[in-house]
Amino acid sequence: MTHMKIKFLIIDDDPSAVNVIKNYLQQIGNSELTISFNNAVDGWNFMKNNPVDVIFLDINMPALD
Repeated sequence: MTHMKIKFLIIDDDPSAVNVIKNYLQQIGNSELTISFNNAVDGWNFMKNNPVDVIFLDINMPALD
């Protein structure tokens, strides 16, 4: 049986927060960081054509919260 990896997306404008999340995800088996963005607009545009399973989203972002 093949196990599919859980696809994660990070949208956060704080590089240190992104690094903490990335380090945590590396410790979890069966996970795949699809991509990270530092603004919500680019993250939203990415998700239109690229499905992900879990989103880590900073709620206080420039341009779009």
